[in-house]
This record gives sequence, structure tokens and C-alpha cells, in this order.
Amino acid sequence: LIHAYDLVADTLTETEQAQIIRNVWQPFTAVLVAAQDKLIAKDHVKSNYMAWINVAMGSLGFVLGDEQLVQRAIESQAGFKTRLTQAIYKDGLEYEGTPYYHNFVLLADLILAEAATANGIALYDVVGQDGQTLTKMGQALAQIAWPDGSIPDLAEGSYWQNSIFDPEICQAYEILHARRPEQQFAWVLRSAYERQGNGRS
Repeated sequence: LIHAYDLVADTLTETEQAQIIRNVWQPFTAVLVAAQDKLIAKDHVKSNYMAWINVAMGSLGFVLGDEQLVQRAIESQAGFKTRLTQAIYKDGLEYEGTPYYHNFVLLADLILAEAATANGIALYDVVGQDGQTLTKMGQALAQIAWPDGSIPDLAEGSYWQNSIFDPEICQAYEILHARRPEQQFAWVLRSAYERQGNGRS
């Protein structure tokens, strides 16, 4: 919805924009801020939910020109930079140790990084306290894959059957491979497309 609004905002009148901001984005912002504060209070900064709160908050901040929202999403005690250090191990794997959740968080972080890049902020270059980066996160999933390119059923088990795991792998790795091209990223993509019966054009 945020991306859609960003695409059409210039075609709307000032009155229409103000109505949407007042009736949609301001209440939505309040929900995001409250959700982030609640997770902080519970000491759940590492939660995979927080990655998605940050991407929504950051994307909306960029679209509305709200620097405070952008700072909350990236620089705050629960923002992207803090989570990169706290929720990602130095080898690049997300702390829960579940491949699905790892990719789930990577996808959120990459969407935020793309919004930030479009606004002159280089999240792809951010390095966590122990050397964590978005590139290392991508490498971590590639490195635990089996030789046939499938992902092991670690931690909470299999997410393969009737799942959106492979489409989400494709979404994340298309973004990452475009920004940080690596042979292993292309291999992860090819494997995920093949499991879906699709080629990568």
C-alpha cells in the first residue's frame, strides 16, 4: 500500500493527499510506533516482527518525508542498525536459526535497504558490530543449502510444503543479487525457480 501510494501520490490533489495521510497513514503510523514500543518494552528487539515494523515505518517515512519515522526505522534502539548487530550472528545467520525466518527477515531488510538507497542512505554498506551485513545474510542461507540447492529443515522444521518459502527466496535474492552480484546468489535463485517449475528469465 505504501509503494502504491508513492506511485500515485503526484497525481492526487493536495486535498486528496491530506485525506489519505489523515485517514490512513497517520493511524497506521500510530499502530507501528505502538507496536515497536511494545516489542522494545518486552526486550524483543531481535524479533522478526521488528524487521517488518521497521520496513513499513521506514518506507512510510520516506514517502511522507517524515525524518522521525526514518530515524526510528534505521537508527533507533530497535532500528535496522541495532537489529543487524543484535539479531544476526557474525556468520550472517539470523539468531532463530530457522532458514525460513532468516529469509523472511532478509527480505524485509532488503526492501528497507532499497527504499533507503532511493533516498540516499546506503544500508547495503552498514556493518554490524561483529561484521554483519546484508551480503553476509545472503551468503549464510546459501552456505547451509544442500548440494542440490534445497534448504535444510532446521529449527522449527519444514516450510516447503504448500509454502511461500521459494517465492520469498526469489524475491529476496533477486534484490540482493542485483545489488551485490555473486555466483552463489544466482545458484540459490536458480534452485528456487527450478523447485517451482519455473525458469529464471
